[in-house]
Amino acid sequence: MVAEAVARGRVATIKNWCQPALMPKEVFLVEIWRRYAENAEEIRVKRMPEEGVVKLKARLSGYLYTIKLPVERADAILGELKEKGKKIVEY
Repeated sequence: MVAEAVARGRVATIKNWCQPALMPKEVFLVEIWRRYAENAEEIRVKRMPEEGVVKLKARLSGYLYTIKLPVERADAILGELKEKGKKIVEY
């Protein structure tokens, strides 16, 4: 398709051929986020000490699901996920 567009004199750009990026979805209930976390490829953790919260991110194949929790609650959930053998990346 790209070769045909170039042959016809049309300029083909990468932007035209890429799918749009999907925005992360924020979840507000811990029970729902845990379901996503069980199926996630990896869990990412971003600590925000100035706000006193931890942002947990569950990466699935289609979306990134996030939730903001107090530090104590997030640490408890992360401990459970580590016991289950989930890949957890902190940055």
